[in-house]
Parts: sequence; C-alpha cells; structure tokens
Amino acid sequence: MSWFDPHVDGLLARWAEGTLSPRQSARLLRHAHACERCGASYERLVRASRLLEHGDPHAPTGTELAALADTGLAAALAAAEPEASRLRWPSLSLAGGMLAAVSLAVLVVLVQPKEEADSWQARGGSGRPARA
Repeated sequence: MSWFDPHVDGLLARWAEGTLSPRQSARLLRHAHACERCGASYERLVRASRLLEHGDPHAPTGTELAALADTGLAAALAAAEPEASRLRWPSLSLAGGMLAAVSLAVLVVLVQPKEEADSWQARGGSGRPARA
C-alpha cells in the first residue's frame, strides 16, 4: 500500500499482529479481496495463524477477535463505500448554457434592424422597368 506498489503483501504481517489502524486494515482487506495475488497471500497467512493458535483454520485468532472488538465498527465504516455524492456541476453548466441561449435570443431580437417601406427599391433608377 505504498505509492509505487499497489500490493499489500508487506502489510499482511502487521495486520495479523493488529498494529494497523482501522482505515489501513479496511484498505488492506478491500485490496486483498479484490487482488488475486494479495488475496492468496492473505488466505495463507490467515490459515497459518489460525492453525497455529487453535488447530482449526476456520476459528478466528485472538488477534482477529480483538481487532473486531476494538475497531470493528471503525473498520466497517472505513471499509464501506463512500456515498455517491450528487454532482452539481452538470446542472450548473446546463443552467449556464440555457441562460446564454436565452440572452442570445433576446439580444438578436433587440438588435435586429427595422425594415423600412422603401428599402427594397432599386438604386439609381426611377423605379420603372427599363426599355430595351
């Protein structure tokens, strides 16, 4: 869980000892469950610890029970996915675009030149058809 190595192999021993913070434990467990390589290391470490302590690979160790009792809620909350926040920017950009469109429409209507009655006459002539 360093900047350069995304795998948590080095922290598994600290997790088994119970020296990681709840947030670090939650990140480690999330990664171990998602990563095939780290998940295999995690499973081996947990089985070995459980076998050494109880002789049963399914019975949690004392460290696991203490970690759950002391930091269970904090670790569970830290492991929970953050609630998706509503994005306000798309609605603000949409409102800005609509305001710009309405402003442009009003500007076009106000600035449009007025037509005069005699503006469509031919220049330089008397207005009568030319003779051939």
